[in-house]
Amino acid sequence: MKRKLCFLMLIFFALPHCKADESPIRPNFVFIQGEGQGWASTSVQLDPNEPEAKSNSFSTPNLERLAREGIRFSNYYAPSPRCTPSRATYFTGISPARL
Repeated sequence: MKRKLCFLMLIFFALPHCKADESPIRPNFVFIQGEGQGWASTSVQLDPNEPEAKSNSFSTPNLERLAREGIRFSNYYAPSPRCTPSRATYFTGISPARL
């Protein structure tokens, strides 16, 4: 009986640490939501077809570097025009109307 129990415990504790195959590497991404920032509040032109989609009065060199070295997703809808309900939606997956 003791041998069976020890064997079962060994399997129970050892199996989660065994890897049959390596899982694919998941991509890393950064999600940036600015407080009170509009479409043209950065020095990055978010839409290449719209010249007014960037600001000449704001300088955001770090966002420019991120946009240059990464991928920009500029065709989407925000869950809410306000930042707080949108942030809550991103964290919970529940629409602002239900929150």
